[in-house]
Amino acid sequence: MSTIIDDDDLSYLNLNLDESNSNIILEDAENVIHKRGGKKRDNVWEYFNVVDIPNNPHKGAVCKFCSQSWKRGKPNEMKSHLALRCPRVTYNVKVEYLHTITSSEDTSKQLTISDNYKKSDNNVTESAKVDKALTRFFVCCGIPFSVVDSPFFHDFVKSLCFNYELPKRKILSTTYLDAESASITLKIEEELHQAKNLTLG
Repeated sequence: MSTIIDDDDLSYLNLNLDESNSNIILEDAENVIHKRGGKKRDNVWEYFNVVDIPNNPHKGAVCKFCSQSWKRGKPNEMKSHLALRCPRVTYNVKVEYLHTITSSEDTSKQLTISDNYKKSDNNVTESAKVDKALTRFFVCCGIPFSVVDSPFFHDFVKSLCFNYELPKRKILSTTYLDAESASITLKIEEELHQAKNLTLG
C-alpha cells in the first residue's frame, strides 16, 4: 500500500506503509529537500496559506490575517506586508518582521561592485550608508524613482564615486524603501510601546 504526502516540499515522495506494524519510515525533511537541491521554506509562510496555481511550479499565498492574496508568494514581499501593510497583523508579528527587514537590509543588498573595486567590510558599510541617503533623498524630495534609471543621473553619480553602483529602480522602490520604512516604523513602535499616559490632544 502506498500513499503520497500532500506537503509541498515532500509531495513527490511515495511512502510505503509497513502493514505489519503500521509504521511509516520518513527521511528527515531537510535531508530530502537538500537532496532535491531546494532550500528550506522561509518561516514567513507560517502566516500565509499556500495556494496551488494550475500549470505553475510556484505557489500563491494568502495572508492569514487580512486575506490579501498573491499569485506568487515571494518571502520578501510577504515580510514587508506583515511589517508595513497588513491592517490586521498582531503587534508581535509586526514587530518581529520590522526587525527582520531592518536587520536584513545589508545582507540582502543587491549591489554589483566593479571587478577593480575591492569589496571590504568598510566598503559595504559605506555603500549601505549611500543607499540609505539615496533612498531618503528620493522620498523626502519627492523625486520619481524612474530618475535612478536616467543615464544623466548615472553620469552624475559616477562623477562623484565611480565605484558605486546605483540600485535598479525596482530595488530602490521596494527593498530599500521598505527597509527605511521599517526602520522608522520600528523606532515609532518602540517609543509608543515604552510611553505611558498618552493622551490625544
